[in-house]
Amino acid sequence: MSGVEPGHAGAGLGHILGFPAYAAAEQALRHTLDQHPGHLETYVDLCKLYFYSKRLGEAEQVARAALIEAARQGGFEVDWRRLEPRGDAWRDSGSPQRVYLYMLKALSFIRMRLDDVGGGRDILAHLNRLDPDDLVGGSVVGDLASAVGADL
Repeated sequence: MSGVEPGHAGAGLGHILGFPAYAAAEQALRHTLDQHPGHLETYVDLCKLYFYSKRLGEAEQVARAALIEAARQGGFEVDWRRLEPRGDAWRDSGSPQRVYLYMLKALSFIRMRLDDVGGGRDILAHLNRLDPDDLVGGSVVGDLASAVGADL
């Protein structure tokens, strides 16, 4: 895994969404995952592609798959409700642990967008416990939900 910050892993994705080659971009990302299922940045990019195209069910599936893969790579519990972060890897922007936190943030926002505000807030509460320094910006999702009355 490269040292790319998960929040910026898909920085070029906005450009892809503007092209008529959306289907080709999706196909390329899917192909990459098929060939390299451990490439966490590809999960992040595919989740963003689905999220920004309002394919929230598919975005959720990819986010959940990313959580499983990140936990496998990092050697930690996949269930955030039972997870206790230990060690410096959680602070390392290039670690599976950080990708896990980032995708947990994405999952909380996706759940809220799917009208599961309670589920999204529950995930966000666990994220805040796992990331007390707000390294992945979970507070932004919480602030957004509060500002719009969770009518995302």
